[in-house]
Amino acid sequence: MFFSRRNPMHFFLRVTFLLFSSLLYFCGKGNPVSSGNSQDPANLAKNIIVTPILKDTIPTAFINFLAKTTPDDADGLVQVYIQNTNKVLVQLRVEGQVEGYTNNATKMVTIAAGLSDTIKLAPLITNAAFQSLSENKTVSYRVITTLISGITETQVYNQTHTAQMLAKDVFIFGDSQLDKLIALWVTPHITQVDQLIAKAIKRNPENAFIGYQNSPTSDGYQHISTSYSGTCTVTAGRTATAKTFTLAYYYANPKISGSFTATGGSGDDIKASIVDSLANNYYQSGKVHTDNFILSNLVSGTYHYKFDNSFSLITDKSVTYTLNVSYDKDWIYVQTKAIYDALKNDYKISYVNSSISYPNGTQKIRLPADALSLGSANCIDGTVLFASALENISLEPIICLIPGHAFVGWKRWTGAIGKYEFLETTMIGSSTYEEAYKKGLAEFTQYRNTKSITIIDVKACRDIGITPLMKSRAR
Repeated sequence: MFFSRRNPMHFFLRVTFLLFSSLLYFCGKGNPVSSGNSQDPANLAKNIIVTPILKDTIPTAFINFLAKTTPDDADGLVQVYIQNTNKVLVQLRVEGQVEGYTNNATKMVTIAAGLSDTIKLAPLITNAAFQSLSENKTVSYRVITTLISGITETQVYNQTHTAQMLAKDVFIFGDSQLDKLIALWVTPHITQVDQLIAKAIKRNPENAFIGYQNSPTSDGYQHISTSYSGTCTVTAGRTATAKTFTLAYYYANPKISGSFTATGGSGDDIKASIVDSLANNYYQSGKVHTDNFILSNLVSGTYHYKFDNSFSLITDKSVTYTLNVSYDKDWIYVQTKAIYDALKNDYKISYVNSSISYPNGTQKIRLPADALSLGSANCIDGTVLFASALENISLEPIICLIPGHAFVGWKRWTGAIGKYEFLETTMIGSSTYEEAYKKGLAEFTQYRNTKSITIIDVKACRDIGITPLMKSRAR
């Protein structure tokens, strides 16, 4: 009777009661704090699935470069796959490190309800840890994922995982994108390489390392031309030397020209010649009043411009002469040879007979400091060592990789593309510079038009952030 429709007041009270009861019910359902339902942090954490994706082998030498240059695009030393099966968005802090070896890399992320994401972390190895890794080590990843809910933090995942951390000097071949990281081993500005250059400069006849400074043209040579002129008195029955000049071993394309005019006696004649220190004749005029000559067949050595009046026993002769000596000074040659000679004679570098794992596999490569200290190197050790010395003196080295082998090269002038010279470093202990130079050129010629050769331009690597593994002095 109380709820009879016949009584309007009763009907109004009944409807009001029902509406109020419904409101209480639904309000109670939506309160996460009072009800302890799925929006409670503890319950949310239960519905977050964390799956680490970790490398079994950690490339020690590479990780800092990859982290600094391509942290978002790289595979990531630590990857964490996270599924949010909750019906609400969650905010998480994801952390990853190699315990005792790297810093703790951290990212804050949000993942919408019912979705997933892969979080990439790039922890950096510390310098102390890097220096300590002379051998492979078993290490532990630590991965932590924490739910952030206001001021409340709830740990979702905290576990360690075992991996193998490679020694600091282990290189991994087989990835065309990673091969350029061999430039990490080119360490020009360490004390040991400075000491090598100090010894090499004593073997440089120019007593200077100037890189490309005196090679202003596109062929890498410094073009030099020197002219001499004068008057020479040649005593009767004698020979006189008007001029002595030297062509050094690093002078290329020498060209000698000259002329003379003789006066005295009835014939106003004289004999002229260009001879070397062993008395080999390169030009001989016969008895003439005047003559001119051009020579281009001279090699390195000392030469004498002579006038012979021995056929006249009575009359002295006066000779007016000119002499022009021109050549291309090969500064690149003299600098690279000085380094080679220092490694051969001062360090007595010997060749260790072992091939490299290129194009596939891991390879322990001695850093230049170690190769200099031990006095031995295989092909890749010697290549990065020589490249380090070249970069030290401001030349631009290249590294050539062919199946099972490596050799060094350099640009003929700064910025050169395709204008290279080469050297086979395995011959340092047993052969001359010229022999090693010819061998390097022959190797390049053999592989240049094949897909089996990879050329690593060290300067180009520097331009994209591939810096030396070791930097022991300020620059």
